[in-house]
Amino acid sequence: MYYMIMRNVIDKEKEIWYNIHNIIPKGDVIMAAINCPECNGLVGHGVRKCPHCGFDICKAELAKYAEELSKTREERIKKNFETLKPKMDEEISYRESFYNKHKIEYAKKPSFIKQMFFTDGSQLIYIILTVLLISLIISIKTYSVLSVLICIAAFVGFGFAFLAVHADYTTELENYENFQCGKEEQEVAEYVKKIHEKYQREAEYETDREETRLIDEYDLPAVSAVPAFGLVLITLPLATELLYSSFLLTL
Repeated sequence: MYYMIMRNVIDKEKEIWYNIHNIIPKGDVIMAAINCPECNGLVGHGVRKCPHCGFDICKAELAKYAEELSKTREERIKKNFETLKPKMDEEISYRESFYNKHKIEYAKKPSFIKQMFFTDGSQLIYIILTVLLISLIISIKTYSVLSVLICIAAFVGFGFAFLAVHADYTTELENYENFQCGKEEQEVAEYVKKIHEKYQREAEYETDREETRLIDEYDLPAVSAVPAFGLVLITLPLATELLYSSFLLTL
């Protein structure tokens, strides 16, 4: 009699655990019961804390998953960097195009005479000089006040044009000297380095966001109300029978 009751108790326990493991939908909670890392006790579906020792199962699993993610962090950063690389190359090529243009422009030393009289803006210089020469000739021959005023205005205009061309020439000469001594090449190298660091930081930031999202998705959900209610309905009769069998053992 004692053996039959014990056998019945064991069978009922197995049946209860079988229902616990299969009643709850797999998409909502943990796929199978696990052992508590702290006390090695059996922990059922969707349980966040061990009922035996109170160990936070969810926190431990998340820490373990975060550690696994950290092992592939460098690989994921590299992957995100490769995704951003076309945009980075576009910025770098845009800056290098200016360098290549200057490389052609500053192959020879700038000439002040050429910049003064043989550039696209030299037509204004020729007009001012022509007006100055004509007004000067007229003022000498006729002693006209108007021609003198025009001559003075043309002379002032030529002075301003001279100063403007000289300022441009000084800038061009400075750029030529900087280019010849390799200063612009160094500036381009520093620019490329900064752009590379910028996109490296963006790749790391995107990886951090990805890790946060994955950890949030991995977070163990609590048992929903519907599966829990179904669990009670199925296991309640079995548990009642198990308690009745245990009661018989005490008699």
